[in-house]
Amino acid sequence: MTDAAGAPEGRPWWWSSDQRLHELFADFMAMPYPEGCAGEAIDGVELVLLDADIFGIATHYRRNAKRLSVDHRELLGELLEDFHQIRAKLPSEEARTFYGKVAAIGEYLLDTR
Repeated sequence: MTDAAGAPEGRPWWWSSDQRLHELFADFMAMPYPEGCAGEAIDGVELVLLDADIFGIATHYRRNAKRLSVDHRELLGELLEDFHQIRAKLPSEEARTFYGKVAAIGEYLLDTR
């Protein structure tokens, strides 16, 4: 049995049979959301949407035989470009670490075929 996100019953929603992706999610999930980021935008990039969009794509990847459509790959590339453009402007080292972990998930997904 699997849950609505495709994870085996009793596993966290972010569980993945892809060991590297699982490790990236586990590392990220151990961090609290950084202070000063909720509801904030930097250069038009809504911070809360940046991680939500990357996680949405990662969930799609997990639920679709570890594949991403061309559209998802393009969006992921744009999201990662946004991250790299605003990284230095994030309000704290904690935020840079948090969003760096989000970006690592996105970069891993782009590197998979």
